[in-house]
Amino acid sequence: TFLANPGKGMRINADGKRVYLSSIFNWFEKDFESRGGVLKFLQLYVSSANRKVLENPRVSYLDYNWKLNEF
Repeated sequence: TFLANPGKGMRINADGKRVYLSSIFNWFEKDFESRGGVLKFLQLYVSSANRKVLENPRVSYLDYNWKLNEF
């Protein structure tokens, strides 16, 4: 559900050459090294069409919405 939300988790550009990921994946990139990196890890949770996009895209990171943590 998180990845499917284009404003929070992941958005793929229409041309399929750029992927926008949550900044969380940038901040915690090292945590995914044991799984082959962030993009390899994400391939487990996306459609087969998007798996191909995640093989070699340009990656940009979405702005994080800090208000999500406010009470």
